[in-house]
Amino acid sequence: MHAVFDHKSFYPQLDLDFRKSRSLILIQSPFLTNRRINSLRSLLSDCVERGVRVCAFVRPIDSRFSSETEYMDRCNSLDLGISNLNSIGVHVNLRPAIHEKLVVIDESVFWDGSLNPLSYRDSIRASA
Repeated sequence: MHAVFDHKSFYPQLDLDFRKSRSLILIQSPFLTNRRINSLRSLLSDCVERGVRVCAFVRPIDSRFSSETEYMDRCNSLDLGISNLNSIGVHVNLRPAIHEKLVVIDESVFWDGSLNPLSYRDSIRASA
């Protein structure tokens, strides 16, 4: 089955797929935010406690920011996010230059799209 989801329907269905997982969740999300991780924390922790292996692939921070302070803030945020995921048993891999946003669940459910599963908050902006 193929289905198309938007910014409103994506997370409820992904959360349901996480709840149904039995053995493996692979998440490739170039970026992560602690806000999003905290909203997924209980769900991912439940998966790990059920014996599901959860692995995340994220991009390290590069040095193209306008200031050293911004670069350090982003590095600290990434470190905090990785620690947050590790603390619930999620294995995190740093992969430079990744862009694709993917989730694979039990080798049978495949999510591919433009929303970062570990960082998306709101991409809809009011028109000026």
